[in-house]
Amino acid sequence: MITVDYREGSKELVPVLSKIGVPVKEEYLAYGDVMFLGKGPDGPLLIGIEYKKLSDLLQSWYDNRLLGHQLPGMQNSFDINYLLVEGVYSCDTDGGMRVLRERGWRKHESETRYENLRGWLYTLQVCYGVTVLESPNLLSSAVQVAALYRWWVKDFASHGSSMYVHLPNLNRKLMLPTPVQRVASVFPGVGTEKLGDIAEKFASIRGMVNADVKEWMEIPGIGKSRAEKIVGYLS
Repeated sequence: MITVDYREGSKELVPVLSKIGVPVKEEYLAYGDVMFLGKGPDGPLLIGIEYKKLSDLLQSWYDNRLLGHQLPGMQNSFDINYLLVEGVYSCDTDGGMRVLRERGWRKHESETRYENLRGWLYTLQVCYGVTVLESPNLLSSAVQVAALYRWWVKDFASHGSSMYVHLPNLNRKLMLPTPVQRVASVFPGVGTEKLGDIAEKFASIRGMVNADVKEWMEIPGIGKSRAEKIVGYLS
């Protein structure tokens, strides 16, 4: 059963979903516009979808409503989160945005640059673990919701029944780098694969920057030459 929030902005999905033939009901949702229970590799998962028209998406970016309130609430409420953006838009010749309206393409009234919007959406996906979906209209939005629902209610193993697939840890949360890791990432010869070992070796930034060559050489994969470069960089 798909649950759709009964408030304006999301309840318009209900009659279309019903016509498509998926079970749907209206109910108050504190976070997200759509939710349903899916089958994960290790048991049930609660799926949440935030549904936004392009204008509302941009407004929630400007006032920080999405990142400051809606998304944190969704991450605490659901196991898997999606953002479904409805609207047709593209890059204008000046780098701004243009949108497709009833009378054709029109320049968007905001000063938002297309590249900046795309970058923000990439941030939502990479840094916050939100899968971003896009749709041109209400019907396509409803079909995407129905497709997600039908995908998730199948036994998870059936999605790769004919071939070997890597099953990701769907409950894994993105771990932000520690202060020590952020500082160490700019040191010469230090790749991302070394940051975990560096954070285990040094409990503080002060201890790290005051370390001598011998201490740096105690970290796996850091030899004398690399340790001398790091100490020289910090001198």
